[in-house]
Amino acid sequence: MDKLTNRIRKWSYRYLMRKGAAIDEGAGSLDTRFALWILQKLAKNPFRKTGKTRRSKAMRNLDDAYRESLEHPAMTETGYIGGQRFLRDIPFGKRGNTADHGCGWISVFNARKLLGNPCCPSEALRDMERGARGTGTRGMDPFYIAKYFKGLGYRTEIVTGTERIENKARECDAFIFCYLFKGRGGQPSGHFVAGKPDLDTGRLVFYNGEQPGESFADSISQIKNQDTFFNLLISIKKKSS
Repeated sequence: MDKLTNRIRKWSYRYLMRKGAAIDEGAGSLDTRFALWILQKLAKNPFRKTGKTRRSKAMRNLDDAYRESLEHPAMTETGYIGGQRFLRDIPFGKRGNTADHGCGWISVFNARKLLGNPCCPSEALRDMERGARGTGTRGMDPFYIAKYFKGLGYRTEIVTGTERIENKARECDAFIFCYLFKGRGGQPSGHFVAGKPDLDTGRLVFYNGEQPGESFADSISQIKNQDTFFNLLISIKKKSS
């Protein structure tokens, strides 16, 4: 059953990657909606108990920096993670590392803080490891992240299409923006960033983007890598909003 599930999941992802440009233009066909529905249904349960997560020395240092407001190259002055590249010594999954593959759990850590429901970095990593794709070297399952926030009591929505993504990013309490782009050797790669609308300036504030730290953008299109070919947004709202 696991082999069949993995095959269906791979097919669905490949389909969305092929149709990325059309989806971004708002041409969401029935096949596209079906593929998204399948991926949401197949996402693992984030709250199923798993074994203990390895807590490396580097992770202990990151936790200490967060708890005690200490300086750390990966942390912003306001306590968000904005410099993923400094976290190579923190494992992700069985074979991945945070510097190369951990943007998903970092986006969850930052989003929880943006929502006023913060957690330690090690807690975000522990909660996300079950959603690691492959052995951790293929990043995170965005549909797993959506299930996670829904389980925490938030209203979540998976959004595609440039116009819809832009609108939802400005309506939610926090968002996680996922984009796929051409990486080294033309191979597909992806990145997650967390953010929220800044009501005072009308701009979007986000963390751990292409430039480290806290960044601001006038539109969601300014956040992504220039070689992006597919976009997806996880809209997160408090139930009282």
